[in-house]
Amino acid sequence: MIAYGIGISVYFGLPNEPGHWIWLSALLFSVLAVLIFNRKDYFQGVVAATLVCAALMGIGRSVLHTDMTKTTQLPSYERTYDVTGEILAIEKSGPRQRWVLKPLTIGQYDEEKLPRLIRVTTFDRTLRVGDRAAFRAALSKPKGAAVPGGYNPGFTAFYKKIGATGYMLSKPEVLSPGSGRKSMTTMIAQMRYGLANRIRAAAPPETAGLQVALLTGIRTWVTDDQTESLRAGGLAHILAISGLHMGLIAGGVFAFTVKVLARIPRLAAG
Repeated sequence: MIAYGIGISVYFGLPNEPGHWIWLSALLFSVLAVLIFNRKDYFQGVVAATLVCAALMGIGRSVLHTDMTKTTQLPSYERTYDVTGEILAIEKSGPRQRWVLKPLTIGQYDEEKLPRLIRVTTFDRTLRVGDRAAFRAALSKPKGAAVPGGYNPGFTAFYKKIGATGYMLSKPEVLSPGSGRKSMTTMIAQMRYGLANRIRAAAPPETAGLQVALLTGIRTWVTDDQTESLRAGGLAHILAISGLHMGLIAGGVFAFTVKVLARIPRLAAG
């Protein structure tokens, strides 16, 4: 796992995008290592070859993930578009809401050239996840880092498959609230928000928002006071998907892997 993670780190430090040949290199290296070291019974060599292979697989997996998340991006300059889309997520952004939508139409763009997802901010609070809406919005390519070496929202948006961000200029018109044929992504989003609503209904009002955030990752109902308290205590990261949730998954995978490897006598003895 450590070597795999090192490979991922190496990928993000490369000056150029490597090709898919990295997968073939990892496979060939593994076959050659097994043939050479098993013949001479070099256990240390097998371990070293496994680590190198894991690092190559980490680079290859990163290349594949980048290709899978790649999407059309709108021009970097801001323009106004007539947009229709299906709401997949609603997040809190100060006094406003931030919608993540699967676009159905964006101005004159052909359907096959649309970004996979877009994100817009709005003051409207009448729509729900799963609704289809039409509105006018100012959109552009996700912004990059404000200062060299600083946080890069465009990098994060790229790996979330978001090809445009902006803000709404008109009141949204509901096209088909909760009806019509929905994609699998929309149905999963509706199930997630439905679970969040059931948790809010059953939990104490004072902690309902926190419970929803911890169990579903939706932070819309966490109060500002609670957010500030968590930041002051250095615990704000537990509300992020990349924090507590991924930690639990990684811990579970690690424990499972250790148990499996412990059943292999040669590895356990080493």
